[in-house]
Amino acid sequence: MAEDGSTELAAREQRNASAGRLLAFTDGVFAIIITILVLELKVPDLSSGQSLREALSDIRPTFVAFVISFLLVGMYWT
Repeated sequence: MAEDGSTELAAREQRNASAGRLLAFTDGVFAIIITILVLELKVPDLSSGQSLREALSDIRPTFVAFVISFLLVGMYWT
């Protein structure tokens, strides 16, 4: 009987370790996805005589898409 209990305990610990590895892997995948999203944001070019307000309004659609994507990825992550 002692062997049955120890093999059951070992199997349970292995399942918990597998679940922990899977959780760490998915956390890493979501972190990479969020990092790639941030890399798509570009600093506006002010050398063409635009004001900062105009330059920021030019990149507004990209920024809004980033915020929506970030929120969606964050929802799936949690």
